[in-house]
Amino acid sequence: MLRSIRPGRFVSSFPPAPVVHRISLPASSHRTFRSRSARPSSWITVPVAAALWGVQKFLRAPADGYTFFMPDSSQWAVLPALRSQLPYDTLKDFAPVGLVFTSTLFIVALDTFPANSVGDFITLARANPGSQQIASIGTSGLLNIFAETFKASLGLDMTYVPNKGGADLMAALLRGEVSVAVISTASISSYVKTGRMRLLAAGSKVRAKFAPDVPTIAEAAGLSDFYFAGQWGWWGDPARHSPSLKDYLLYSSRPRYNRISQPRQPRLASR
Repeated sequence: MLRSIRPGRFVSSFPPAPVVHRISLPASSHRTFRSRSARPSSWITVPVAAALWGVQKFLRAPADGYTFFMPDSSQWAVLPALRSQLPYDTLKDFAPVGLVFTSTLFIVALDTFPANSVGDFITLARANPGSQQIASIGTSGLLNIFAETFKASLGLDMTYVPNKGGADLMAALLRGEVSVAVISTASISSYVKTGRMRLLAAGSKVRAKFAPDVPTIAEAAGLSDFYFAGQWGWWGDPARHSPSLKDYLLYSSRPRYNRISQPRQPRLASR
């Protein structure tokens, strides 16, 4: 049986969250990643979403082939594209293991919001410029860009409301401080089932299998090129990892991944 020589180290830029941790924790805590001395792996998380904090923790770990990192696409694609000054270089400081899952992002609204569709929301915003808000998590990340692209593509005058993390966003929604948000379904599925919140439109290319009645933004708003999706993958330190460890880490995530994300197979990165 495969057993690592030393315990694995796993870093996350997110607090314990439904999607990321339902996939990553079981794989990383498996006996495969205990050392031959039976020491368990270690997990480093943060109390709130903090992309750069997680990256810095990852980079400070010894580059010995036993450190793994699960960031989202904001950290390894969006921020490098937006900022010329970052404390890391994705291509030099990260060694790709593979893409694990893609999460559908939605525009959602409270049940008390007067718009029942994204078309109604657009009509409200155009009829009363500056009166509407759209909330999400952080600035300069994928969700922020989703909201700003939606606004700019349709010429809408509305305010983007950033939140520190998913818990803050959910609290703001439930308190009625904001009525519309960009978010993944993992955070709101129970509220959608009870009718407390409703899905207005999906940012995916095709309708989500678990919400076939919800149109895409491309359909509902006539934005044929509109596509946003959250992507998470395993990355390692630049030291050469054991191919067996990489294979196990990626493919042990598959069953959980298949239950909660878009239908896409995990893909191993080649070096």
